[in-house]
Amino acid sequence: MRKKITLLISTIVIVNLFGINITIEDPHSGYSSERVVHIKGNISENAITQAFVNVNGLIMTTKVSSGNFDLPVVLAPGNNFIEVIAKYNSETAKNSINLFSKVPKKDLKVVLVWDTDNTDLDLWVTDPNEEACGYSHRETKISGNLDVDVTTGYGPETFTLGNAIPGSYKIHIHYYSSHGNEQSKANVYVIMFEGSSKERRQKFETILTKSGDRYEVGSFEIKPDWLNK
Repeated sequence: MRKKITLLISTIVIVNLFGINITIEDPHSGYSSERVVHIKGNISENAITQAFVNVNGLIMTTKVSSGNFDLPVVLAPGNNFIEVIAKYNSETAKNSINLFSKVPKKDLKVVLVWDTDNTDLDLWVTDPNEEACGYSHRETKISGNLDVDVTTGYGPETFTLGNAIPGSYKIHIHYYSSHGNEQSKANVYVIMFEGSSKERRQKFETILTKSGDRYEVGSFEIKPDWLNK
């Protein structure tokens, strides 16, 4: 019996405009069996302090220190498009890879990102059974997990749920620490059935103004017939 072998080759595109170079040093290849990976690399312009990372259409901010960046992301099953974008004055540079991930599917992913450095925002997701998942309770009875907890600014904080149950899910943000940056704009992305033909997305936005407060961002529903398709 012959076996079919598929060779996966990463696609790397480097755009060098006006002298800015972006190098993605890790991941190295076009294949990963890890759900959480760190997008690491270097930007040639040391004056740049932040860059943007597009992961399958979700825009995140990453800190750049001495030209280096390191952003933890949760991959979707199948192909993942990852693009790093750096801007300096009127100049823009981009670098992108395609990364195939062989990981179990997740019915739900919730991603929190925000726009201030050196701030700590905590994502909390409460399931229909009223069990909340966050930094101090990272796993739930129905397989919910806080996969990524970032405490130094920008995010992402990422919650995933392998086998969702129907009902209403609530999202809260705890403004744990501001370090003098009182106002922070937060975006929360909800992705259901990522990487499948029934993928659905929602986005929530809120402004956080007081360190220590807990903010109700919104809620969303997973209907029974969505799980049975």
